[in-house]
Amino acid sequence: TDFSVLKIATTCPNLKKLGLGWCTRISNKSIQAMKHHLDKLCDLDLSLTSVTDESCNLLSSMDSLLCLNLDATDTTDAGIQTIVRGNPSIQKLSIRFIGNLSMVT
Repeated sequence: TDFSVLKIATTCPNLKKLGLGWCTRISNKSIQAMKHHLDKLCDLDLSLTSVTDESCNLLSSMDSLLCLNLDATDTTDAGIQTIVRGNPSIQKLSIRFIGNLSMVT
């Protein structure tokens, strides 16, 4: 839940890798908490979560992110483009099984 992610983010500021795949009860509040408290986070798995384009706006400004997994989320072309443009340091971006993407992304 968002409360759990907030607790992790505030008590583990040096966290570098976080796997939240299948955590369907997290929202943009969780992304906001990670953005503000986990400035060393470089590997984030958000597969099968409720990530949307709004979440991508927050993720795009997380400069420390190098690896991001958004498999099977509700992201669209616009969200992916926001992440790529906002965070050019991303080295690995997984976007499999996203039904809202065009072939051009």
